[in-house]
Amino acid sequence: MKRFLRILLLLSASLVVNACSSCSKLGDITVGRYNIVSLRPQGFRCIVGTVSIEETNNGPTVTVTSLDGKIFKGDDLLGTITLEEPLVLPGPKTCWTDINAKIVLEPDFSALTIVRLLRNPDLSEFTVSFKAKMKVGPLKAVYWKNNIPLESLIRK
Repeated sequence: MKRFLRILLLLSASLVVNACSSCSKLGDITVGRYNIVSLRPQGFRCIVGTVSIEETNNGPTVTVTSLDGKIFKGDDLLGTITLEEPLVLPGPKTCWTDINAKIVLEPDFSALTIVRLLRNPDLSEFTVSFKAKMKVGPLKAVYWKNNIPLESLIRK
């Protein structure tokens, strides 16, 4: 179960980095290493956690003011991911940045489903969709993607 929660938390970090690096005006943002700082369940359906990433931003400083994402297995919604607080990716430089995220699992997503997913994790069945609001200096942008295969997001 804890392994699955770690995967979901790392997925939220991947969503943020993908949102920032996909918008060409924001420059080149990559992630080197990462550490899971904290992972706290809140009830049976909610997980709050922090991932520390070593990011290299070769462009200007980027602020991600909000990010809302959804994880799907086929057509079934498994859960939602949101940032707990705005995220600042300073640039141009390499530094460690904390991403605080909240993951809420859908009521139909049971513990037995999690166990089955851990035994046979076929990432090709999963997709994610997200919308991120970003700011570079005085410029603001909204970036969204739908139905990104989870495999391609994790490989980046």
